[in-house]
Amino acid sequence: MKSLTKSEAKRRVAVFDDRIKELRASNRRITERLRKEAEKHVEELICLRGQILDFQGAQDARFQSLGHMEATVIITLRGGEATGTVDAMEHPRQWDDGVRPIRRRSQCSSTSATSEASLAEVMRIYSDQRL
Repeated sequence: MKSLTKSEAKRRVAVFDDRIKELRASNRRITERLRKEAEKHVEELICLRGQILDFQGAQDARFQSLGHMEATVIITLRGGEATGTVDAMEHPRQWDDGVRPIRRRSQCSSTSATSEASLAEVMRIYSDQRL
């Protein structure tokens, strides 16, 4: 009877040891896969950061070419309903944490947001708000 119990205990220990080896191997595979995925995501984020910086540079160049960078305030132009308001904000990089406040909809329509008349309208609205 004791020999059966002893052999059964040895078998169970061997089964547990095998299962532990399988779990450790599985854990290594999962860890390696997750590390590779994380590295891939970091590379994608670095690429996106570069694209965002390029876009912001192009946007800044566009505003400078239109003469809108002379003041310290840039009017945010957004399409949408004509019943919203135009919000003024300081330079887009004024917030250190990278989180920008939620803005309300502008008074410009999306079709006229790029026209010279629309820009003049936005500047007029902004100057009226400052008075």
